[in-house]
Amino acid sequence: MSRSDEPIGGDPVCWLEQVCPECGAYVSGELPAACWRCDTVVSPS
Repeated sequence: MSRSDEPIGGDPVCWLEQVCPECGAYVSGELPAACWRCDTVVSPS
């Protein structure tokens, strides 16, 4: 199998809006939600 024949892996979705703007922690679940590390409210863009 050549490099061009390999399936493309990974998650195509950008998770940037799930990142807390204050501390950089990943906030899982539906937004808006409070950051688990610093309690800042993370909202979708």
